[in-house]
Amino acid sequence: MSEFEYWRLCERLSIVQAALLIAGFDPADIQVFVEGWSPEVQPTGYAACRQALIGAIEEKQLKGYLHYKEWSDLNHEPQRTLFLQDSYVQTEGIADWLRTKGMRKGFFLPEDDIPKEYMDPEHHRFAPKLAAAVRAWHAAGSDVSLKGTPKQKIEKWLRLNAAEFGLIQKDGKPIESAIKAIAQIANWKPEGGPPATPVKQLDAALTKEQAESKVVAMADGRAQKLKRFDRNGGPF
Repeated sequence: MSEFEYWRLCERLSIVQAALLIAGFDPADIQVFVEGWSPEVQPTGYAACRQALIGAIEEKQLKGYLHYKEWSDLNHEPQRTLFLQDSYVQTEGIADWLRTKGMRKGFFLPEDDIPKEYMDPEHHRFAPKLAAAVRAWHAAGSDVSLKGTPKQKIEKWLRLNAAEFGLIQKDGKPIESAIKAIAQIANWKPEGGPPATPVKQLDAALTKEQAESKVVAMADGRAQKLKRFDRNGGPF
């Protein structure tokens, strides 16, 4: 393991450290100085990664903390300064967040984590709806800005990213039928209505065999009622 890879052990990083890692640079030797360098001297991509991380934390797409200090200038106008070294981001969720931005390789996306062929838009068998289902599944489990049930989170993400997967109409609105169909595939909690009562919960005092017999008897009773309904041509 290289010195660079030891950063994977961190559960949280300063904004400066995380931005440097996303840009592909080891923070060890430059994290203290990089903010004092002019933009043309800073590592390529660092400023963009830093700003993206700040925005993601503010929008609650990533978990973290931004340390702002408020003050007044000489004209008594309120100002605030962000202390980057005292601000941090949780590393959990960064990989999924980067994928939603279209990134496929980098420190937080190691080689063994590169998306499969079915996620590659350049592949000759690329299926946009399949890719959308996979991406929505990942996002619904990691994006803290998405609220509601798994199905609601997935549908919201799909609507926000519909254009990327060709799920929009000519007027720019999402194709709701496609959104709902994909959400059914990606939803890991598809049970609808009241949960089914497991046999073991019917009566805690019953043995498994007795409980199963009770279920069979209940089902048989319903069947007999249906027979009477059919025979009499009306309600029983």
